[in-house]
Amino acid sequence: MDFLSWDSLTSRPASTASIDGLAVVSLVVFAGMFGVLSLLALRPRTWGLRRRIGRHRFGRWLSTGLWLSSLGLILLILRLLRIDPLTLARPIWLVAILVGVAFWIGGLAVMLGSEPALAEAAPARSQAYRRPRKGGNYR
Repeated sequence: MDFLSWDSLTSRPASTASIDGLAVVSLVVFAGMFGVLSLLALRPRTWGLRRRIGRHRFGRWLSTGLWLSSLGLILLILRLLRIDPLTLARPIWLVAILVGVAFWIGGLAVMLGSEPALAEAAPARSQAYRRPRKGGNYR
């Protein structure tokens, strides 16, 4: 747990210390999260989350997750290249984004657990609500 000490979190990484346990965990979490959320953005019906939590909440949740994962990947790349513009390559920022991801996942769990499914709450449409065929009348 030496990479979580305050001195190592706030210091610029040496050339050999840029790839450590924190960098590997960050790469797995951020790249995996970015890949899954990109797939979910392209195919929103994959897991049924859009129907479960609503279209607007789904969009906000998805965009927040993509922002967190892409910001984490950018900071990880800055750290691995040892580019330190305004101290953004410090490992403390990776830990802060990992904490943000944990809160983001916790918020999703609370959102999914607190509300009933929209498909269960909406009544099924009957034949009377359907639109008639072209030239037909309502019955």
